[in-house]
Amino acid sequence: MISPTQKALLVMLDLDVPRNNQRVTNLHWLSPNVDISQPTASVPTTPPGGLAYRQPSPPPGDTPHRYVYYLYAQAQGFTVPAQSMAAIQMRLGFDVNAFAVAGGLGQPVAANFITVQT
Repeated sequence: MISPTQKALLVMLDLDVPRNNQRVTNLHWLSPNVDISQPTASVPTTPPGGLAYRQPSPPPGDTPHRYVYYLYAQAQGFTVPAQSMAAIQMRLGFDVNAFAVAGGLGQPVAANFITVQT
């Protein structure tokens, strides 16, 4: 549960990036300090302390890619864990569960997904 005055953290992942005959994740967006107190809250595409948004762009002809959005309740004073910085900057192979544990985020309070094929 998240209170209307609490900040949230938004994560967007592509779950289906082809690499070395496997499917791996790719971090498309990490936006901390989302203000959910307004019904029409906007989330910056280049958030301070986060990672800039990258639009869905699966390779042409590939199977549909699943893009998942996770929303986490964010504790007051949250900062991105230092041990996660390299993985965030690399984007490819990002482990959202390890990130949530390292950041003390718990389980997502909401999630959604889209599929994209080009």
